[in-house]
Amino acid sequence: MAFEGGDERADARGSGVPAPRDGSASGALSGASADQAAPRAESVPGAEWRAATGDRVPVRKSGAVSGAVPGSQPADGGGCLVVAVRMPVRLIAFAVVLPLRLVWDALAAAGRGVSAGVRWLWRRLLLPPLRAFGAALLWVWRTLVVVPAAFLARYLVALPLVVLWRYVLVPVGRGIAWAVRMTAAGIGWAVERLLVLPLTALYRHVLTPVGHALARLARNVGTGLGLGATWLGRYLLVVPARALWRHLLVPVARAVAAAVTFLVRYAVVAPAVALWRYVLVPVGHGVRWTLRAVTYGAAWLLRVLLVIPVVFVWRRILLPVGREVAAALGHAWRVTGYVSRAVGRGLRWLGRVLIAVPLTWLWRHTGAPVVRGLRAAGRWSRRALWTPVREAVAEARSTLRQLRADTRRALFGTAPAETVRQVSAVKPLGDAVREPVGETAAGQSPPPVG
Repeated sequence: MAFEGGDERADARGSGVPAPRDGSASGALSGASADQAAPRAESVPGAEWRAATGDRVPVRKSGAVSGAVPGSQPADGGGCLVVAVRMPVRLIAFAVVLPLRLVWDALAAAGRGVSAGVRWLWRRLLLPPLRAFGAALLWVWRTLVVVPAAFLARYLVALPLVVLWRYVLVPVGRGIAWAVRMTAAGIGWAVERLLVLPLTALYRHVLTPVGHALARLARNVGTGLGLGATWLGRYLLVVPARALWRHLLVPVARAVAAAVTFLVRYAVVAPAVALWRYVLVPVGHGVRWTLRAVTYGAAWLLRVLLVIPVVFVWRRILLPVGREVAAALGHAWRVTGYVSRAVGRGLRWLGRVLIAVPLTWLWRHTGAPVVRGLRAAGRWSRRALWTPVREAVAEARSTLRQLRADTRRALFGTAPAETVRQVSAVKPLGDAVREPVGETAAGQSPPPVG
């Protein structure tokens, strides 16, 4: 039966049944009898012998060997020093870290409250005035600076420059370009007529025939002179120089080279080789052996006197103590976190019991009824006092308006447009339009408004 690694081996180790070495069969036999374990052991090669002999295989877990020899170091690798240091270090760390954790949590809570308050102040009190002030500054800048500057730049700079370019510089430039083109055309015509054409005719009709004749003459004369000069140079220079090189310079050079080679070989090379072979090489070997021995001795002394003690102190003292201090600080930080949260919950409970609950009770039994009574009184006063007063004032104004209109109509009569406006104020617009206006103007009065 296949298994899932460490869980199966942990079950086998906890039940006391030996786990197979090859790891191909299940070792989880906890709670099973010997009859049930025998068929499973027979399915693996060598399992029967191990089951019969009771062979116990150590199973490694995180670097430690279960069932190790008694007296060895525990799984954490610290030894008795760790056991002796662990509890005092954790107590000291707890005593040191607890005030720091309380102060840290208090500062964090205060910081969150201050941050929320600052954000609220910024969002509710500072940002709207600043936005309004910024909008006002932008409007002032745009109205007093940008618009006048744009106006001045357009009408005092851009427009004069455009007029100058369009009506002064462009015509002047075109005139200068036309004058330059005309001057260049005249100079080109004069150069062509007064210089190019005469020189072309001189070259074509005078210099070319004369040059051809001189070249033919020089070719005929130079052939004879060249043959004579070649014969003279051969027998006056080449032949004597070859004889001098072959019969004088080469033998002399060979003799000088042989003498220099002999002198260099027996005066320089042989003494240098003997000095290197019989003096420098033995001395170098001795110096190398001495340096090697000194180096090996210094390295051995350094290792024995410095490296091994330092490694021992680091591995057996500093590293376990450092691990324990770090673990103690982490444990103390976590424990003080629980303590700090408990203190915070206690303070919150006290604040709720001593402040929030009395204030809630006071508001519920005192402030809320007063506010509800004030709201009811306001609604009653608005419904019983202000609404009748407002209706009476509106009716009085309507009556005064109607009285004024009747008085004006009795004294001065009613114009057709005013009659139509009064009728439309009472009746729909369609009825007012369908009603004949002439009869109303003739003496019939419109129905009273309201």
